[in-house]
Amino acid sequence: DLHSFPTRRSSDLSLPAYAFERTAFPATFNLDALLNSRAPIADRKAETAVYTSCFRQTPAPGDAVELKEKKFNFLVFTGNESFSTDLIGHLTDAGQRVITVSPGHHFGKLGPDRFQADAIAPGDLDTLFSTLLAETAIDQIIYCPSLYPAPADTVYETLNDRLGDGYLSVALLAGAIGRHQPIHPLNLTVIGNHLARVSASDPVDPLKAMLNAPVKIIPSEMHNIRSRMIDIPYPFADAGTATSCLSGVVNELFYDTDEPLIAFRHGQRYIPDIEPISENPKLGSGIRIDSNAAYLVTGEGHYLDTLRN
Repeated sequence: DLHSFPTRRSSDLSLPAYAFERTAFPATFNLDALLNSRAPIADRKAETAVYTSCFRQTPAPGDAVELKEKKFNFLVFTGNESFSTDLIGHLTDAGQRVITVSPGHHFGKLGPDRFQADAIAPGDLDTLFSTLLAETAIDQIIYCPSLYPAPADTVYETLNDRLGDGYLSVALLAGAIGRHQPIHPLNLTVIGNHLARVSASDPVDPLKAMLNAPVKIIPSEMHNIRSRMIDIPYPFADAGTATSCLSGVVNELFYDTDEPLIAFRHGQRYIPDIEPISENPKLGSGIRIDSNAAYLVTGEGHYLDTLRN
């Protein structure tokens, strides 16, 4: 405030690099020469390959030594599953503060660091974050309600419930985080199952595929938030698998990676990938286009125009 210094003389200082000074800096170049310098299309080597989606095994992160070095605040959303109970117990035994949010018909405080909320009810998540952020900073949010014992039949009667426990709640959770704008780094981890088909025997729930959308978009909209999904083989076949997955999830919480989806199978870590299919007659479908036959092709108009051309 210049008025606070009446005895001093003030003057304008010219700053050529001032961000709001609209000074044009044109670049002189010959566009025709630039375009003509490229190799002719006939001389370019085109690589033709067919790729297929797959899951690639990757090294798993090491133990979460951060739990021994620092105290963190965890916000864990629980559901009708048992994995969150084991996860909360593990974090609590490590001396960490764990705040739990269980499903409820309305927002309420059940006890110290225990809340209930309806994630898709208007205002419940806003009230939750207003209450929490007024007194503490949340370091990690772990969302578990999308864990189901088995893939459900995709029928109209259960559609709202399935979306409410998965896509809708995570999307509304992201909106509540954005409105309250925590300035510190925050990790959001969605724990699910039947998300990834690592092997042909893995059951997949098509409604859960919608979780990919908010999890992938959140970091691009809010740069201080990192989000990911972890697919676990729940319900577990045995106690050894449960212990291995619990350890793997905890270690992932402190692993700095941009991978939006991680899957655990048989004690190994997998991420989505694509791989080329080599040209081999044994891999072909055997289907050929008969030039003398007539074919009926249905689909969206844009793609039909592409085929026609």
